Formats: sequence, structure tokens, C-alpha cells
Amino acid sequence: MLIYATYSVRGVEYVRYRLRQSRTSPQTNPPLFILETICSSLLWPAGTGDVTTGDVNVTAPIMVKIYDVGRHVTIMNTRQTTNSATRLAAVHNCTTAIPTPISPDPSNATSGDSPNVADTNVVRTPPLKIQGIKTKAVPFIRDSVSWGGTGRWIEPFVGSAVVPLNIQPKRALLGDANPHLIHFYVAIQCGDVTSATARTFLEQEGERLRRDGQEHYYQVRERFNEHGDPHDFLFLNRACFNGLIRFNKKGYFNTPFCRKPERFRTAYITKICNQVQRAADCMAGKEWEFVCADWTDIIREAREGDFVYCDPPYAGRFTDYFNSWTDDDASRLEDCLKALPCRFLYSMWSENKYRKNERLHDVFSDYEIRTFSHFYHLGSMEDLRNEMTEALVMG
Repeated sequence: MLIYATYSVRGVEYVRYRLRQSRTSPQTNPPLFILETICSSLLWPAGTGDVTTGDVNVTAPIMVKIYDVGRHVTIMNTRQTTNSATRLAAVHNCTTAIPTPISPDPSNATSGDSPNVADTNVVRTPPLKIQGIKTKAVPFIRDSVSWGGTGRWIEPFVGSAVVPLNIQPKRALLGDANPHLIHFYVAIQCGDVTSATARTFLEQEGERLRRDGQEHYYQVRERFNEHGDPHDFLFLNRACFNGLIRFNKKGYFNTPFCRKPERFRTAYITKICNQVQRAADCMAGKEWEFVCADWTDIIREAREGDFVYCDPPYAGRFTDYFNSWTDDDASRLEDCLKALPCRFLYSMWSENKYRKNERLHDVFSDYEIRTFSHFYHLGSMEDLRNEMTEALVMG
């Protein structure tokens, strides 16, 4: 067993573990579960290192929650159980499980560049880089989803699509106000953009970039702003300054060149193509609908049995023409979330080194709020690349 994450909710310290149930037969893979406890005391035997096989002693557990990762279902929650013996027995039953070696820090568990990775512990990195991308937060988000999977997974702000590519629901409604993001993933879904076409295109355009430098970058940018080709979008996303996707008031992509004419080396192209293939594999055989629409049009489609994940832009921080976000927008979204007929997760910043989001905690004071800290590497200036504590409001 391995400590996976620790976090605080309203001053209460939680400890989360990953574990696998014992194999039922040599041919079957053991299911992966999450064991979550609130305990007054955790006693680790001396000299065991990071991983133990059942020697963890848990005394006086206040709450025990066991979560089936594969089916996204909570199979035990003893929060309301007053019998301490029942809670303690639940922990002991799980601590006899076979351990699953993973990184104790979710931010170190990012990979997904190989198209054949099937491990649910691995984060599938999307083909597009976007400011505010939740790649490092995916394990935290994925483990916070409590949903039977019977309805649709709904995202009004799908962005890079990193969350649905890792949750992999059978049915999904994925929306965004930026038509180029939607067009790109529709092109992958219908086979217009493939690993093979991406490789041919990036090798060709990468060679021209190496030869002509920024002049070629701006030629591709002008071409994209005229025609909106998804291959051009992929090239610009990986050749622009610091991976910033930014559009002006006319809807034109206006991020400058990254000043790296030899950007598209063979290994880098292979990495991108594997990410394209992984995205295609994730969508294959699933009912995923990509829609360019206002978030209000997407969220009103939610029905009982669905699950809504919202990751809007930060209030008061201008992002670009397609994703401006005001305090009024945030207030309307908060009201919509509270009125939903289904479960939801609301992703929003909790605090950074400058300030705390008091509004979030006031508006959702009656909801469980989980927090996770990580570091943003995308930003126009180094001063914007800081540690951020993200919050997940669980509805």
C-alpha cells in the first residue's frame, strides 16, 4: 500500500491510498481501488520504506471510503457509521491487499506519450497544450469522480480535452466556445487528423521552419487564420511562444513564434503523433459529441444520471477573445451548478502566493471542497508560472 495524496477539507486532514484487491485467479488482473480515511492516528512500521503489504496500522478511523476506479463507483462509505469496529474492520480488510506501486505525488504521474499504455495510473497527455491545462491534476480529478457512468459526461469548457481523455466515459457531451479546439478533436474523431497525417505534416512544416525560421511560422499563422486547418493549428500550438493559445477580437490566432526553428525534431514529432493516436484510441467506439457553443447551452443539457465537470477560465483574468470570463459569468455558473439534476465537479483556483479565493469557499460553504497544489509551466511571463492550489467542489 502506498500513500497517494493527502489533502485538507475544512481543516480535516485526509489520507488517500491506492491498493489492489488480491487476485481471484492467476489469469485475472486485480481491480484497482482507492482507500480514503480520516484518522486520528496512522502508524507506519519502522523500516518499511514507501510500500508495505498490509503492515499499516490504522487506529480510530473516523471515516473509511472505498472507491472502485475501474467502474467509477463508491462501494463503501462509512462516514455515517457510528460503530468504530465496522470502520476499523473496513480498513483492515483493505490493508491486506496487494500494493500497487505508483508515485506518491500525482504531479509526477504524467506520461501518456506511448500510444499503447493501458495502465489507469498513467495520465494521457493530450495533443494540444493550453494554458491552465489540468494534466497534473488528472489523478486528483479522476479519483474525486463518484459516478455510475450511466448517463453522459458533460464538459462545457473542454479545452485541451485532457480530462475526458483520461476519464474515458462511454458517452460524452464536450463543448467549448473556441471553434478551433472543437474542430481539432472532431478531425481526430472522424479520421481527418491521424497519427500518420500529423507526422507527414509536421515533418514537412518542421523542415521549412528549420530552414526559414520565424518567416515560415508567420506564413502558417496567416494561412490558419484564413482557412482554420486543424493540422496548422497543431503546428502553431507546438511552435508558438510557450504553448499559449490566444486569439484577438477578430478571432485571429496572434501568439508569436517561440524562436526555436529546430523545434520539430524526430523524437518530438513522434511524441505528438503518439498523443494524437492516444486521443483517437480513447474516442474509438464511444459516443462523444463535440459542440462549439456557449457554456449555458451545454450545461442545460444535463439530465439525471449525467455528470458535469466544469473548468471555466478564472474570473477577472482575461484569457482570449473566445474565453473571457467575468465575475457575473462566475456567479451565473455557480447558480447553474447548484441547480443541476446530477452530480458535478467544479474546478477553480483556491489560492496562490498572492491571495485566497474567499468567494469560492463562501459560495460553496455547504459543499465538500478538496484542494490540490501544483505548478503551472504555461504563461506569457515567468512571473505567471507559479504554484497554484486548485479546488474541486463536489456536488
